[in-house]
Amino acid sequence: MRKVKYSLDDVKKALVKRCFNAETGVFAGGGQFLQTFVLAEHIVPEESRQKVFNVLLQELEIHDYHPVVGVIGLRRLYETICSFGRYDIAWKVFTVKGFPGQLNMLTNDRTTLTEGLDGGGSGCHTMFGSPDAVFYRMLGGITINRDCPAPLVIRPFCPE
Repeated sequence: MRKVKYSLDDVKKALVKRCFNAETGVFAGGGQFLQTFVLAEHIVPEESRQKVFNVLLQELEIHDYHPVVGVIGLRRLYETICSFGRYDIAWKVFTVKGFPGQLNMLTNDRTTLTEGLDGGGSGCHTMFGSPDAVFYRMLGGITINRDCPAPLVIRPFCPE
């Protein structure tokens, strides 16, 4: 049996060809996770990124800024929103009241991310959804630049 090797670019092109509507900016069935994933992994072509991000913003608005990406997609959602400079939206998603949402978890005495956004399953999934690293880096502007004599860089985001 012959082994076929595909490059990462081959896989991305195949996904785009099969699942992406360049006219609408919707990847596969759309939704917050799919739109986030293709942006975070740079799967869609560069010229389509803003359109895909706009669909993500529409999906967030449809759900009143409640994250419906699951725990694995939560951190990527924050990173993606911030990478487009929309720190205000990341903050809105984080502070949205009610279920699902991280503020809901905190107000219900859950200080670590549970497996299910409803509080079910294992109670220690911070590696997937914890927004603190994103907030330190993107909202707080706290980064490390090892090429600099003073490697700690602080450039906080200031909401209007």
